[in-house]
Amino acid sequence: MFGLIAPSRHQLQDELLEQWRAHLCGLCLSLRDHHGQLARTTTNTDAVLTSVLLQAQRVTPARTTSAGPCPLRGMRSATVIAADELSARFAGTASLTLAAAKLADLAGEQTAGLAPSRPLVGPVARKAAGRLRRRAMADLTMADSIDSRGMLLALSRQTEIETAVRPGDSLIAVTQPSADAAAAIFAATARLAGVPQNAGVLREMGHAYGRMAHLIDAVEDQRADVRAGAFNPLTATGRSVPEAKALCHRLSRDIRRGLDRLELADGRLLRVLLVDVVHSALHRVFDPATTAPAGRARHTAASTPTPTPTPDPPDPNGGGGGGRSVWRSVAPWVAIYCTGYALCAGHVNPCTGRRHDAGCSNCDCGDCGDCCNCADGDCCSCDCCDCNC
Repeated sequence: MFGLIAPSRHQLQDELLEQWRAHLCGLCLSLRDHHGQLARTTTNTDAVLTSVLLQAQRVTPARTTSAGPCPLRGMRSATVIAADELSARFAGTASLTLAAAKLADLAGEQTAGLAPSRPLVGPVARKAAGRLRRRAMADLTMADSIDSRGMLLALSRQTEIETAVRPGDSLIAVTQPSADAAAAIFAATARLAGVPQNAGVLREMGHAYGRMAHLIDAVEDQRADVRAGAFNPLTATGRSVPEAKALCHRLSRDIRRGLDRLELADGRLLRVLLVDVVHSALHRVFDPATTAPAGRARHTAASTPTPTPTPDPPDPNGGGGGGRSVWRSVAPWVAIYCTGYALCAGHVNPCTGRRHDAGCSNCDCGDCGDCCNCADGDCCSCDCCDCNC
């Protein structure tokens, strides 16, 4: 989905860590069993969040099964959410739907000239998007629950919106399709869990989550997008990183307040993901000096002001701007992301060159200070303030 959720061992105690892994592996196995081996390439941590969100509202415990040894678990077996369990099926459909939308958007950007021209990318992305769309529709019950067809149609407007963006435009408008998609997915979990009274609040939370994830992605990618000549919401609207930061903190507070209004059977893991992990993500992106190891502040668009980057010179080996052929970019990406390796091990994104920590092991809490004035002194795990920390 958006790549926002990446819990650390520091944030997940033993029981919650096992729950997280059960949902993660359950989603992967559900994609395999219901949609084929290749569907597992769409497994991502934000899709796991939807599984956790649905299960947190259900009084009936999720059925589990024993999964055999897996290289991503160090060849250990594990107890995981059953592949045909409601939460795993729902997460699988959401993951496939959003992956199809992402590839369709990639093809649309090529057509509209919003990304560097690569002749093979558009047709390949469009064909892959069609296959994922058909797989997403295969589980009709889950597809109907989130209105997959309507969601894909709404998300297809992203290219049209980006083409029309002008300096001074609002970040709200350019992130609206992402917000609407997340809102529909969040709200659908209430109906499936049998707690329809949660739907309204979850829709509001989903709007906030989708918009915030889109903005964080824009901040993280801004330098690379400018160098490559690709569309970026901040650059296109002329909005600053501090403006995006202020908006993201307001959205984070909206999510936290909404969480307090939900009727949950067991919201412990969900609270960690939507409060602590989101809080850490904001610090990682907007306050890198507080999340880096001592003496090694991270350098991102949110830290030291620098001149606007200029496009890379042509590749002396014959490549276009940015210097890498489609195959040289795609082959390492397939090896890392299409095997599930990225979920359980630290890695470098071969397309952006950015380092990412494993979903189950990274720790970005850092020294957030005492802005929340928490009793235990741990600002990262508290939920007691409305400051922009």
